[in-house]
Amino acid sequence: MAGGENRSKSSASAVPVEAVTPPVMPAVDGVLAPEERKKVLDRTVFELSREFRAEVRSRHDFDALLIRGRPVTHRLHFIVLVLVVAITAALGRGIGFGDAFLAPAVLAGGGYGLFWLALTMTGGEERERLSVDAGGKIVSVKSGRDVEARGDFLRVAIPTAILIWSGYLAFGLARDLVFAPHPNCNVPAQPGSDACLRLPNLGALMRAAAPSASASVAPAASPAADTSALTVSQAQTVERVVRGFQLLFAGGAAIASAWFIRRMLTGRWVAAIRPVHHRLSDE
Repeated sequence: MAGGENRSKSSASAVPVEAVTPPVMPAVDGVLAPEERKKVLDRTVFELSREFRAEVRSRHDFDALLIRGRPVTHRLHFIVLVLVVAITAALGRGIGFGDAFLAPAVLAGGGYGLFWLALTMTGGEERERLSVDAGGKIVSVKSGRDVEARGDFLRVAIPTAILIWSGYLAFGLARDLVFAPHPNCNVPAQPGSDACLRLPNLGALMRAAAPSASASVAPAASPAADTSALTVSQAQTVERVVRGFQLLFAGGAAIASAWFIRRMLTGRWVAAIRPVHHRLSDE
């Protein structure tokens, strides 16, 4: 009996420590140990939440909840809307709009209402539930509002507004170049006079440019003539030149806006501006 007890003790003492403690490395069937699964989840949570990309709302051994964005405070925006309308109406009455003092208040309130609507459509919280399975694979389930939809909306809405505005200006300027309207004259109409536009120092420039000899032999100008003002045709020419430069800038803004929108929608970067549907979590 003593020999049997000694043999059992010796055999028990011969069992290695590695056979008693659970393995840390993955087993043959690909199952990770709990410690390794926790490390995998820790690395994923760190990568997704670094640089304030997300807030860790809850964290357990094998799952975590990340939150991105902030909910829209509708009560605060309603109070701001009422204040904007009231202050604009008071200013309109004080400036002297008379009975039409509500017109600027309605415009200001409508503008802020559109801003509030855009926040409501693109704001909110995005929830991402992370979990790690037995094989160490991360499973991500997202719900709620996509917080980066606001950035996508702004990257398309702002250049679209610029495109519409510049296109409208370009159309009006091109029409006025083809069918030149009557110029804006600042010279009072006089019988027999074609004077239309008087520019600062125009008379002094014209006298300096005219030869002195020709001025001495030139006949006296009629009282109705105004040599210091441009005629209607000359004023139209000046306005055409100004409209030409304006059309150049408006057309350039329209082309640049259309190019920017095209790159955003086709997934191509513009300098440091990322395209639409490109997520920071994918980098």
